[in-house]
Amino acid sequence: MTPSDPLPFPARVLQFVVRGVMLLSALVIAAVLLSVALVWLVWGVLKALVTGRKPAPWAAFEQYKRYTAQRVWPKPGQQDAGTPYNPSRRHALTDVEDVEVVRETPRVPPEAR
Repeated sequence: MTPSDPLPFPARVLQFVVRGVMLLSALVIAAVLLSVALVWLVWGVLKALVTGRKPAPWAAFEQYKRYTAQRVWPKPGQQDAGTPYNPSRRHALTDVEDVEVVRETPRVPPEAR
């Protein structure tokens, strides 16, 4: 049999059946995922209606919008949210002093060693 010859009848039937099973399983998986997403959405809306609170994704997004509008998160180099951003202080360093700490008393009592 050469590559240009058509497949024999049983191989074509098997190929058709395998393709049909794969397509059917893909459709079932897609339908299950969509139904789970729909149930999750309905559950969230019903929970929000019963409790009177906004769903968590919406509340988090609104909180993010509110914080960015208020400039709560400081930009790089900014000391706190109240001070205006100054690009010249971006590379400002605070020098610290290296001090050796010597303990006069042991941390663990001698009887516990």
